[in-house]
Amino acid sequence: MQEYYVNPVKLREFTENLFQAAGCSPREGKAVAGLLVGADLRGVRSHGVIRIERYLEKMVCGGITKNAPIEIVKETPIIAVVDAKGAFGPVASDFAVELARKKAKECGIGFVTVRNSNHFGTAGHWALELAGEDMIGYCGSNTYPFMVGPGMTEPGLGNNPFAMAYSGGKYKEICIDMACSVVAGGKIMDLESRGLPVPMNWFLDKEGKPCNEFKKMGAILPFGGHKGFGVAQMIETFGTLLSSGPLTFEMNVQADPYTSENASQFFMAMDIEAFRPVAEFKSEVDRMIDYFKSRRKAEGVDEIKYFGEIEYTNKTRIAKEGVLLPETLTSKYVELAKKYGMPDDCVAFLTENPKA
Repeated sequence: MQEYYVNPVKLREFTENLFQAAGCSPREGKAVAGLLVGADLRGVRSHGVIRIERYLEKMVCGGITKNAPIEIVKETPIIAVVDAKGAFGPVASDFAVELARKKAKECGIGFVTVRNSNHFGTAGHWALELAGEDMIGYCGSNTYPFMVGPGMTEPGLGNNPFAMAYSGGKYKEICIDMACSVVAGGKIMDLESRGLPVPMNWFLDKEGKPCNEFKKMGAILPFGGHKGFGVAQMIETFGTLLSSGPLTFEMNVQADPYTSENASQFFMAMDIEAFRPVAEFKSEVDRMIDYFKSRRKAEGVDEIKYFGEIEYTNKTRIAKEGVLLPETLTSKYVELAKKYGMPDDCVAFLTENPKA
């Protein structure tokens, strides 16, 4: 199968224009494109432009409300509760990030919860947006329940992803980004699709027994046993209980294009300058990472990396090389451009640089 290195700047512009052609506002197109292309730049292809068609389908079918009247339903100088009204997850998240950072600049900390939202992509993207160069960002989202907890044989919570991010002086975009399950669901599907074995300690079957056959999967296991389930409950508390959103078992399935997921999320920004001088903080971050990197390496390890370093390195490399897309996707984008009445020449960039 032919693959192409696609210019990320042109890809972002195309994605923005495609969503606008489908009826979205410029702000919506920008937020969605920033999230999806940003994921590809960091090498997180499962959450990148591969999701364009899925987002458009959900919007067309009514599961996402374009131009949704996002509303602040409660607010103080430090916190806000936002009703996304079924908006695109990245649009509601972009709104919340801007609001949280504004409050943090004024009060030192800004905390915004969101209800009635949709898939918000990689948590790391929003943690980094919250952080910028001068803050610490922290965020999370609930998901449809498919993870068991202590003593359970059927799902109790979603695997509720969360992330925290900040930057040092020489070490940029430190980002701890994870879900609460022992492994991402997409990883299981990837191994299954390639005919590779799935470990026995990743999920249970529909009767609650250990299993490694994807077709029989009933629930995924949390990382660290009860600890992972406990962290997922914390994310549910910050995002759902504080926002008055639907509890995880009252949500709709993310993949259903006809209904809003009704996800709940939270976004917190902490202005470093309110605690100590930013330059001083960054210097200490660098000393901490230097210490990590100085530790004795395990056999076969060339370099000890900090959280987010691989993605930051990917971002620098992919920005120069281009986003690698298979022909199945580039062809699909040509079809979508035509469907929404975009000019023929707007998709020429997709196949300008084939992989040798």
